[in-house]
Amino acid sequence: MKTPEADVLIHAGDWDCFYTETFKKFLEWFVGQPQKYKILVAGNHDKLAFILPDEVKRYCKHLCYYLEDSGVTIEGVNFWGSPWTPKFGNWFFTKQRGPELKKHWDKIPLNTDVLITHGPAFGKFDEVRKANGDIQGNVGDVDLMNVITDIRPKVHICGHLHDNHGSEQHGETLFINATLCGIGNNIEYEPIVFDMPS
Repeated sequence: MKTPEADVLIHAGDWDCFYTETFKKFLEWFVGQPQKYKILVAGNHDKLAFILPDEVKRYCKHLCYYLEDSGVTIEGVNFWGSPWTPKFGNWFFTKQRGPELKKHWDKIPLNTDVLITHGPAFGKFDEVRKANGDIQGNVGDVDLMNVITDIRPKVHICGHLHDNHGSEQHGETLFINATLCGIGNNIEYEPIVFDMPS
């Protein structure tokens, strides 16, 4: 896939890398893209990042910014990334809703401009649909939405749910679900390009 022109390339998780060799191939593609800066956040499919985080950080060092409950400032813009989502199944980077998950959101700095979390906030691109397309329910995290409401980042980017691609301005925050995959895990969508709100 060819990525569009931009200053920063952000991947919000699910590189689908269980093994070191797979991750190395993905990373080679990712850092080979033309954007000046690259930011990487893991997701629930990223086993290697979950079981060997230091190895992933070592591979990313000097190549891109890997954010795991951490941040980086790029040309005056404060980015923060977190891979966690509410618990479901036996996937990676998932925790029970409530205090167990909220402790990760409490780490988000007040001066965050762009928040990247793998999972969505409640009510924003978090609808799960049945096979017939009917909405089954919202699975985003309420505590994450509360933190976003308090901090008011300019942009919140997630991935995770494959049938919720899109963007929407809500108050002071631009919400983006940047998933590229549709329900069948095939690439169906184009990357979302946005200008940093002033």
